[in-house]
Amino acid sequence: MELILDCGHEPSPHSKHTTGTVHVGETGEVCWNCGFVHEHQYMRGADKFTAYLSENGEAITTWPGQALARVTYLNQGRHNIGGSLYRFNAIDHDGARWYGTSPGKGMYARLRRAKP
Repeated sequence: MELILDCGHEPSPHSKHTTGTVHVGETGEVCWNCGFVHEHQYMRGADKFTAYLSENGEAITTWPGQALARVTYLNQGRHNIGGSLYRFNAIDHDGARWYGTSPGKGMYARLRRAKP
């Protein structure tokens, strides 16, 4: 029996450590592609956003690794608790500029929309 998600699709191909699904809203569970569309739409109206700094430090991504924004500046600095802190600037698919921080490549990133 195949699992059909709230988006009408099956779970995305995944490893034994993941489910191939994304939870959206209070009860929605969708495939990774539909989750990407949801994240992109949410990002359009947000002033603050949480995502991930890619392993190579070149993109801001969803958890499965789909690019939400291109990193245009990346600097690794020191941090008194975590040891290091990455600061970055990025431009999303709509041309909006963002800045933010992350404790490391492949880790969560906190973004804020830059003022025009």
